[in-house]
Amino acid sequence: MIKKIFVLESSWDSENPLEHHSVMPIITELTKQRNIKAYHQVFTDAKSFAHWVAKINDASTSGSLLYIAAHGNRGSLSGVNGSIQRQTIVRHITRAKNIDFIHFGCCLFGNVSNLELIMKKAKHLTWVAGYEKEVDWVDSSLFDIFLWSRISHVARSSMDRKLKTSTIVQNVIEKQVNGMVKELGFNFACRYGKNIYLVSPYE
Repeated sequence: MIKKIFVLESSWDSENPLEHHSVMPIITELTKQRNIKAYHQVFTDAKSFAHWVAKINDASTSGSLLYIAAHGNRGSLSGVNGSIQRQTIVRHITRAKNIDFIHFGCCLFGNVSNLELIMKKAKHLTWVAGYEKEVDWVDSSLFDIFLWSRISHVARSSMDRKLKTSTIVQNVIEKQVNGMVKELGFNFACRYGKNIYLVSPYE
């Protein structure tokens, strides 16, 4: 059950950072409806990324989701003052043992290889999700909150309450928005016991 969402965001317009668009207004509407607490911080480089992941970890309790929203590629995320490489991202996530879920609202970084690596290294995580294609940030953000609403226990129907999270996500992919998740290249990796399961529209 998602109880807190920590949004860690980088500027979407590096050429004009004063024109700072944000995913936060979209997410705020979901959190109001679902009685979820929401927080927002901005990172600009590897140092600020590490700082805020540590601070978010300190403030996290059971049911905490870290949502990382930024431009990305297959091996890094972008900040206004520099890129954050995959090994740096994985290292700081591995240390953040109070965070349960991570969702990358980024182009390309949510490929299967990255998600599986994060799940193997950060054994405290229940699930991690992201996109392996280039995505429009508005489209992907709207899908993200749709997904969180579906997998949140408080939002499930009585028939769905006992289903595993991976089954809920599989149903979303196969029965509700299959075309959209294929277009976005959405992937979802989750842990049950010692096993890691991948849910993907391409599986």
